[in-house]
Amino acid sequence: MALGGTWTEAQRYPENAPREGTAEATQASAAAPTSTMPAPSPTTPTSPTSPTSPPQASLSSGPRLPPAGERTYPAPGFEESTAPLGTPPALPGTQAEYAFTQTQTQTSPDGAPVPVAWSPCRPIHYVVDPARAPAGFAEQVRASVAQVSAATGLVFVHDGNTASEGSTAEPPAIDRPAFQPSLYGDRWAPVLIGFADETSVQVLGGTVTGITNSIRAQDPGTGIVHLVSGTVYLDTELLARPDVRGVPAHVPVLRHELGHLVGLEHVGDASQLMNPASDSVTTFQSGDLAGLAVLGGGACAPGL
Repeated sequence: MALGGTWTEAQRYPENAPREGTAEATQASAAAPTSTMPAPSPTTPTSPTSPTSPPQASLSSGPRLPPAGERTYPAPGFEESTAPLGTPPALPGTQAEYAFTQTQTQTSPDGAPVPVAWSPCRPIHYVVDPARAPAGFAEQVRASVAQVSAATGLVFVHDGNTASEGSTAEPPAIDRPAFQPSLYGDRWAPVLIGFADETSVQVLGGTVTGITNSIRAQDPGTGIVHLVSGTVYLDTELLARPDVRGVPAHVPVLRHELGHLVGLEHVGDASQLMNPASDSVTTFQSGDLAGLAVLGGGACAPGL
């Protein structure tokens, strides 16, 4: 099975907004390479149009923002705390491989590049699209998200299901807008997780069975780029495949794509879930967990 991820930057903020940071941090959209992952068998189990930063203003002071319906970005600071809401776990050292989808030139105390990550100082909201999904999918998502939360210290909030039809329904689209005030109010759109097929999400054609689009934006006060929204789509063809070691075939793909959502990249180590060609790993392994812990230790993003 092939697993892919793309990276998108949110719609640019006003031209007079400050643009701190490096060219690397503000580069245009980049697609992560898609690689082949064998489909699970009955005997083996098995990631921007670029927002620079919003005006440096709090919700209560500074330049007045236009109404939400006239903007392509939210007012900054929604639910942002002054400190992380959780703490990544302390893990023993590992030689297992992990990698980040993108790093930026700001460096950590030990001099290592800083990965592009979510702000740990606000919850990550997500919604589940029940259309095309099997019974119990929302609970499978909840359990998989809980694994990512435990591994990163990031806090996730399930905002419920999207509408399956009518004016509030969101049709599958890999280029889903990061800001939809008519549906979600004056905040970044929650991550959408669901099923699709190649008719609606063309990249799912052929052997690709999962795709993630993570959307990033730059904080004007720090110049640091953060993840702010995204989509995760699983191919409906997974639903016809047999369970693997008692696990529905789509669940390892879901976990792999959630790894992309928070900033993990593919690795060559076949023992890790983030290896795109493994057909025998169903959940996060030591290298995956080490990378997730790093991703949970990002900076706050009060300017977003």
